[in-house]
Amino acid sequence: MTSILRQVPRDHWRLCELPTNNKELPTITTDQKPWYLGPYFILSAVLMVVTLAFPLVGGILSAYALKITLSLLLFGALYAVVAEGRIFRILGALLLPLLAGNWLFDPADHTLWAQATSAVTILFFATTTIAIFASIIKATKVTADIIFGAVAVYMLVGVIVAILFLLLQNISPGGAVTNVDAVGQDPFSELLYFSFMTLTSVGYGDFAPVSPAARMLATATGVFGQLYLAILIAKLVGIYTAQTLRETE
Repeated sequence: MTSILRQVPRDHWRLCELPTNNKELPTITTDQKPWYLGPYFILSAVLMVVTLAFPLVGGILSAYALKITLSLLLFGALYAVVAEGRIFRILGALLLPLLAGNWLFDPADHTLWAQATSAVTILFFATTTIAIFASIIKATKVTADIIFGAVAVYMLVGVIVAILFLLLQNISPGGAVTNVDAVGQDPFSELLYFSFMTLTSVGYGDFAPVSPAARMLATATGVFGQLYLAILIAKLVGIYTAQTLRETE
């Protein structure tokens, strides 16, 4: 019996020892945040508020509406990639120049500096979108933050497309999307509405792309909206099924 006990490794023997005092029981700590504090939830909440409230406040705040909207989205997008070290540092370095550019130059202007600022803003949001989408694809467990990340990606694409349409409208006034300047509201508000109507394939017909570039962008947006939902649902269902099997086993 003594020889058998001697053959057992000393570290393994310690694992079998039970604490004699309840205070010695190990405590399990976790750094997981509540779902309402997750970066993807905050970004998706900001996007939801912006897309719903912008048509209402666009006429009241006039020129400041777009600047405030883009500033909020820039901060939300940067916070969403806080866990991505290299991407966070790159976007963080671009944040202050972009904020300055968006407040100094109106994105609806036809100047070269305004168009350059809009182009860099699109690149900023596109990088954020790709980073969030990559984290969703690599996820092995369906959580609330993953779901909100999927929502954020969908809505970020709508915002990016709206800014792209705004650039096309500035390059060719009245030649990209019809009736944008005829309604009398802020052009970005109208293009944001048109972008999401195209993304969801609703298409009421009040706005329509005219130029070949605008039609190509509208086609790509509509195709992406349908494929994204189909692929994303299949991916999340697959992750959830594998997660359920692991928990069952």
